Amino acid sequence: MVAPYRGVLFIGLLQYPRVFGVTVAYVAISLYIIICCSALRIIVMNSFSTRYALARFTVLWGNGIFV
Repeated sequence: MVAPYRGVLFIGLLQYPRVFGVTVAYVAISLYIIICCSALRIIVMNSFSTRYALARFTVLWGNGIFV
């Protein structure tokens, strides 16, 4: 019987060396998730600020005020 891919991956992660009782792979995965979430948050914040600036520009332009 063939083990599912996720199970094999999980068992493979457990073979990594442990430092202070924590598997190195788990620390690496956690850091990867944190970095991705931070990058996503920055992208979303930039998107909202760009939309706000564009909306402000459009409103001011429509009122005859040029920025």
